[in-house]
Amino acid sequence: MKGNTHKHQNQPKSRFWREEEDEEGEERKERKKKEKKREKKEEEEEEREKKEKERKKEKKERKKKKERKKEEKEKEKERKKKKKERKKKEKEKERKKEKKKKKKKGSKTAGTAAGASGDAASAKVASVAPKAEPGTPAVAGRVPTGHGADAAAGGKAAPAATATKPAAKLATPGGTTAGESASGAITEEEVRRVLSESGPIKSAALITKFKKQIKDPEERAKFAAILKRISKIQETPEGKFITLRTNAAAKKS
Repeated sequence: MKGNTHKHQNQPKSRFWREEEDEEGEERKERKKKEKKREKKEEEEEEREKKEKERKKEKKERKKKKERKKEEKEKEKERKKKKKERKKKEKEKERKKEKKKKKKKGSKTAGTAAGASGDAASAKVASVAPKAEPGTPAVAGRVPTGHGADAAAGGKAAPAATATKPAAKLATPGGTTAGESASGAITEEEVRRVLSESGPIKSAALITKFKKQIKDPEERAKFAAILKRISKIQETPEGKFITLRTNAAAKKS
């Protein structure tokens, strides 16, 4: 027994219904296709945005890295510059120190040499005593000599044992000029004493005054000869060295 089955249920659908179903199926398919396409497009857009974002991030990172590298390079350059300057300063300091040391050593050597030169000159002058002419009588307290007024007076005045005349005064209480003896004759010892007591700074002025005050040409020549012999390097209290020249000028040596 077949049951309650209707005949028309097993019959094929009419053409109209078949067409309706076909149209709906096509539309549905089209919608699905469009939906799928849209989704794909959105996915592609998202992917593109993601890539763009990643690219920008990388670019930013590269830029930052480049700047950091540049800063490090600048710092290294500055560090090298400072190191170079520091070395230069140290070198300059060392050079000045060495120069000062050499100068100090040279001053000491020059002082010793000047002292030795002065002593040698004094010894030489003392050893070469003026010779008396035959038949010249000797007078007590005077050295025999055969020159002009000294010969007539019985010789040149003997050098004093101690010098008490002040250097600042050119004329002595007795009326004689500094550098002269009581008889008016120029003595090397007196010239040496006045120059040493007056110091190197005043020496040039004193020499000029000596020359002006000596009227006798023979005595002037003798005075010039004495200056030539005793001219030597002298040290000032400030530690500077000056030389007494025969032209009566104190110059730096």
